[in-house]
Amino acid sequence: MMTGLKILKTEKGINPGLEEMFRDLLKDKILDGIIIPKSTPDNKFIYQVLHKDPEKLSGTFTFSPVMPSNSATLLKNMTKFTPSEEKIGVVLKPCEMRAVVELVKLKQINLDNLYLFTVDCTGTVDIDVYSKPETERETLNKKAFESFPDASTFTEIRTACSICDNCFPTDTTDIGIGLYGADQNEIFISFHTEKGKEIADNIKNLSDKDKAGREKALHEIKEEKHKKKEAHLNKFISEVSGIENLSAFFSKCINCHNCKSQCPICICRECFFESGTFDYESEQLLSWADRSGMLKMPTDLLLFHIGRMNHMVSSCVSCGICSQACPVGIDVGSLFLLTGWNAQALFNYEAGRSFEEELPISTFREDELTELGE
Repeated sequence: MMTGLKILKTEKGINPGLEEMFRDLLKDKILDGIIIPKSTPDNKFIYQVLHKDPEKLSGTFTFSPVMPSNSATLLKNMTKFTPSEEKIGVVLKPCEMRAVVELVKLKQINLDNLYLFTVDCTGTVDIDVYSKPETERETLNKKAFESFPDASTFTEIRTACSICDNCFPTDTTDIGIGLYGADQNEIFISFHTEKGKEIADNIKNLSDKDKAGREKALHEIKEEKHKKKEAHLNKFISEVSGIENLSAFFSKCINCHNCKSQCPICICRECFFESGTFDYESEQLLSWADRSGMLKMPTDLLLFHIGRMNHMVSSCVSCGICSQACPVGIDVGSLFLLTGWNAQALFNYEAGRSFEEELPISTFREDELTELGE
């Protein structure tokens, strides 16, 4: 899996050690900028921040405990029409990297001059939890990297994270930054592409490290998380199977479309569900109400969710941002994970696994879905 693996030893601590690494890459002009999670001045929240000045890097969190949005959306907005003219490093979580892969194939992201750093991840907490005044944010910040020996100790993480079995860098990224299997004050640095090797060759104080311990740790965490995912979905499917259960699942939906607006894969500039098609006049609504004596409003809730699902589940990367964005607490992410997992399996496809695999939604094969009959 890994093209090359090194170790970065730091006596300063994980975050300060990585800050120094990125600071050196900026100072030495290996990178012109770096996008990395950073705390707000009042230390109450963490956002992705584009740094050009190496001296402004203090307060960053490579292993951030919160993910306000999927950063693939930021890269789409930055590069969709024109690529970056300068060399920009981007620190991503594995689900964000998988979304980048899908958006590149959808021609929404241009990777020219982008250098992708993907980190190991034990999960993130919901933004509502992290931003509460009573939340002990320092504790969560520490847990984000101290929980690597045993990810189950990070109990505050979102559902999507607790069952994510793709929680480490793969060969789609340029550089991997890892703590699974690392000794104290050690950080795994892996490179997977020519661009990654270019960066790794310019990172100071790297030394060789045997792959066995790292690969063993990754195998164990993937196996553990996969079992959790299967158990969760086996329980969840009974809660949403059938029209009555599905309607009950979405009974709190207020039709705000937050899940769509935050989804990195929902990319249509002109969305059918935002069109005038659904601007019904009172006469139409009254006519529908006459049929059974009443009409639930807002209307077309299931049509919206099922329609969106039909468009994008083959590229769903299970980041769970849709659940986090829901103002009434509907676990939309679990439903899309369940549907996406089944849909992708039909096509022997996994969202974000490879830049080379063709998108099921844009590829037709005469011999597909033969089990449905002629």
